[in-house]
Amino acid sequence: FPRLRKSDAWVALVLASYAFSLWGAQFLQLGIYAFQHAIKHALVYFYVSRHFRREHVPWFVATVAVAIVVESVIGILQFADIVPPGLILDKGAGSERLSEQYRVPGIEDVFRATGLTYDSHALGVYLAMLMPTILLFANYRAVSRRLRLWGLAILGLGLAALVQVCATLPSNY
Repeated sequence: FPRLRKSDAWVALVLASYAFSLWGAQFLQLGIYAFQHAIKHALVYFYVSRHFRREHVPWFVATVAVAIVVESVIGILQFADIVPPGLILDKGAGSERLSEQYRVPGIEDVFRATGLTYDSHALGVYLAMLMPTILLFANYRAVSRRLRLWGLAILGLGLAALVQVCATLPSNY
């Protein structure tokens, strides 16, 4: 059985908070599903933390860079009105749902870039969580200057998309 590390205490603390939040929950079944979801991610954490090696780092950084580029380009194209904002809702069917986006009357009646996520908030959080990895990579002196410049360019693209997520799309939808 694998031994626990000091950093694992934080994961245990999050799981304990999920478990304690079940007590008095308004929707117990929903809380149990959320707890199950957290346990699933904790198991992934335990596997990755025990098996991630130095030789995996370039592949990890490349994967993060590709995710930022793809999401950023799609978000910017959605903002420029080249790609419809409801791209993920379509599921490849080519229906009228491509230009559909949920609305919250009186609060949010604007269309925002969504990338390949369900809404603009998810895209913003996704990009904000990925970009620090590239920032660390671009500041690491052992990496060649050319790769560091690529990292900064990808970071700039991600920041441009993040700014566009916060702006409203043209109102022709």
